[in-house]
Amino acid sequence: MGKSTYPATNNQEAVDLNILNANAFHMVLNGDVTTDVPTYEGNGTIPSVAKALHTMAAYKAPIPWEEGVSEADILQPRTFADNIFVPIRVPAVMDSIPSDLYWKLYFPTVGESLNDTGENYFREVLEETKSTFVVPFDIKTYLVSGVERPQVTVFVHKGNDVVEKVDVAELTYVDKNTFTLLNPATAGNIVEIYSTTIATFTIVGAIRDDVYLAKDAVHADRLVAEQASIDAQAARDAAAQASADAQDARDVAIAAKYDVGEFYFFRHPILKPGFAPLNGGLISGAYQGKDITVYPIWEYLQTADGQLLLKTEAEWQAMTTAIWHTNADGTTVGWDGIGGAPYYVQDLGAGTLRMPDVRGMYAEAAGFDSLGVGEGRGDHVRRMLGSFIGYDTNGDSPQTWAGPFYRTEPYASAPVGGSASVNAIEIPTIFDTARVVPVGPAFAPRRWGALACAYLGQPA
Repeated sequence: MGKSTYPATNNQEAVDLNILNANAFHMVLNGDVTTDVPTYEGNGTIPSVAKALHTMAAYKAPIPWEEGVSEADILQPRTFADNIFVPIRVPAVMDSIPSDLYWKLYFPTVGESLNDTGENYFREVLEETKSTFVVPFDIKTYLVSGVERPQVTVFVHKGNDVVEKVDVAELTYVDKNTFTLLNPATAGNIVEIYSTTIATFTIVGAIRDDVYLAKDAVHADRLVAEQASIDAQAARDAAAQASADAQDARDVAIAAKYDVGEFYFFRHPILKPGFAPLNGGLISGAYQGKDITVYPIWEYLQTADGQLLLKTEAEWQAMTTAIWHTNADGTTVGWDGIGGAPYYVQDLGAGTLRMPDVRGMYAEAAGFDSLGVGEGRGDHVRRMLGSFIGYDTNGDSPQTWAGPFYRTEPYASAPVGGSASVNAIEIPTIFDTARVVPVGPAFAPRRWGALACAYLGQPA
């Protein structure tokens, strides 16, 4: 399990701690009967709910296998071909044979549910340190790598509610009534000894934290093979869960970093999850795999704050088709349906969301030249004024003036050099800025293209 800071002192530490705790809680609740969950800072592990129930042998009485049916109860064993199988996860499908994706061949652990006919019990309050115990019943045994072990379960009560179960490796068989403890119990301890009156078992081996027993070599081989299959599936499940957890972590990090409804500009050309481009598009139905109405922005736009970002469809269309200048020749300058509308349109009845359109627009701090927050404004340049005097010859009509230059009435000719018989020649004048500066369809500084997006939030 990863590291985090506790107590958290800033937003990022809080996010990190939340991710770790959420992942651990998910594994505790949803892990299968093989799952152990690491605790914070590596302080040991805790089992999943399913594994805890399995370890406690809190299973119901087995019932027959039903091919084609799914078992929904994690505590309901099923019998198949004289064997007992327990669900690893639910719903557990019952095919023609038990699948290791859903079922585990059940072998009780040492000291757990091994007795079919009743248990013998011995209890002693120690007056002195003691390692050898003689009990009033015959001790059955099983083999561990050829070493005979007593079939007993030993609990040592050490006071103050501290109870320890003695590991099987710390028990040595002496004879049919006697065994010893590798680590002696001390004076004042209470020792409880349970024995199951069953036939001799053969040990398969240590599997995770439990010692499993098989009643014969055939079952032992099956258990080893079955465990290997479970381990392989567990590895696949862990990889899938790690991928899902990583995506969840990314979603949490994104949600902590971005505000719903706000605009963001990205260098990378690929759209991030939870974002939509600011190009005036209409989102209807599914977006990135989820209906637009389940995104956080849908609810946010219905709040008082969110409604500050809304326009009606008619208002939005008027903004993006607005004209802000008419030239002397009658032509106009406007948005022409591209840009000019930094607002959403939410249609609650149709379940649609129209995105803002800010293509070709630049953000500017509001307050200068009466520009309001969210207001769209077209391009313009400071006014340029100039004049000069032109003449014609012999009263001919003047040529048409172009660009920013124009003439005033009345028009009059004038003599040249004081001679009334010789008039000046009319000179047509054209003003063209392309002769001295770069020109284009709009006034613009040097720039780079960004992926302009709004954050819709992460859908549930």
